Amino acid sequence: MKALASSQYKNFGPEFLFGSTTHGWLSDLNDLNGWVEVSFDFPVSGLTIESGFHEFPDREDWGWHARPERIRLSDGVEIVLEDTDVTQTISFQAPMQTVRIDILSVYPGSKFNVVGIKRISPI
Repeated sequence: MKALASSQYKNFGPEFLFGSTTHGWLSDLNDLNGWVEVSFDFPVSGLTIESGFHEFPDREDWGWHARPERIRLSDGVEIVLEDTDVTQTISFQAPMQTVRIDILSVYPGSKFNVVGIKRISPI
């Protein structure tokens, strides 16, 4: 699996989207309508996404960063995500091996003007 992104904040690059327990991807400052593109080793029928970002797992810092609200997938489908740190499941109309997620709008963060996605996993 590999990932690309429109930007990244400091060392929080898209490579942290897969399996990191303490980090994730953060967009650069003010890149609230960026994108991430994930490529899997095989076609997948969907993905799970954990929105937000937890830099300090022992603190309640989840709402500090903006979270994706409305996204568009590479097949043109638009989805509204819930404002939660609970894992959300997205099913595709047809299997895809590479998925681009365009962030169309965000839930604002209480402290930082960056978008965070903690984890993306294939299903």
